[in-house]
Amino acid sequence: MNIIPIKLERATAPRTTKIVEWRLSNVCNFNCSFCPNEFKDGSKRPLSLENYIKIVDNLIDQSNGKNVWFQFSGGEPTLYPKLIELLSHIKNRGGYTSLLSNGSRTLRFWQDLADKNVLNRLFLSYHPEQENSPNHIIAVNEIMQKTDTLVTMFVTTQTDPSLFQKALAGHLKILAEATAISTLKVIGETSTSIQPYSKDQLSIIQNNLYVRSPKWKLQSPEKFNSMKSIPYYDSEMILEFSDGSKRKNSAQEFVNHGLTQFKDWECDVGKDLMIIEIDEVFRSVCRQGGPIFKNLEEDVSWMTDSIICQKENCNCSLDVQEPKRKINT
Repeated sequence: MNIIPIKLERATAPRTTKIVEWRLSNVCNFNCSFCPNEFKDGSKRPLSLENYIKIVDNLIDQSNGKNVWFQFSGGEPTLYPKLIELLSHIKNRGGYTSLLSNGSRTLRFWQDLADKNVLNRLFLSYHPEQENSPNHIIAVNEIMQKTDTLVTMFVTTQTDPSLFQKALAGHLKILAEATAISTLKVIGETSTSIQPYSKDQLSIIQNNLYVRSPKWKLQSPEKFNSMKSIPYYDSEMILEFSDGSKRKNSAQEFVNHGLTQFKDWECDVGKDLMIIEIDEVFRSVCRQGGPIFKNLEEDVSWMTDSIICQKENCNCSLDVQEPKRKINT
């Protein structure tokens, strides 16, 4: 009997949260080799604060009582001059805020952000290809750890042996010196596959996912537990197989283990997930179904229907977190 996956659903349902993954621009001060030019060439600038506030208000008003998380990325989102004002408006409207950053802004910027205390989650990326030492990002982490923000640090790994060892050394330094949750992050070779890591590299990555530092264990569990009490976007999923068996894991773990081949499956992206790609709006990070709004002057709203996925592999943990069903089984 050929046992195959047939359904992916949320471990906790129904979810009371929606998420907006929002790329403000493709302006970035780094030039990582693994990052496509469309994310860093500076050809698309951010829009006005007034425009963004209108979109935020519309999506919160149309959320049918669900809590809305706004997660900002880029490019490098902290280069947007009005970012702190935008985060403050979202918090005033009762929304939740999250930020993906390379942490490269000055410590003065991060202190200004910390003083406002308007960020719920911060994902800091340390890129060994760009810096010789993680000292600056450790300092950023320590500033933000003094606020209500839950911080997670990612160290990008590449298959080049020297860069991989540099990444591992940076990860271990973070764990030794910072109040941190740190993880070695796999990097994509293309939009549909990860880089060809060696067996030893993959083993090291698997053993260094979301590691809590000794300082974190002493200082931050209370903050972590308080974050669990608010409606965060839960990444745990249950994959059901044709024999009735089930496997529970985080969305990223399903990606890491190659269990995200959902071509021709019915997918719910767009109902609780929205992707704003600078000046267009999509259902998913992989842009399945094309843009649902072609400019941000339209009345951006949540979707009510599902689509049939045409992508061979789903490699984004955000997309994986949306329920899916195999059809014509």
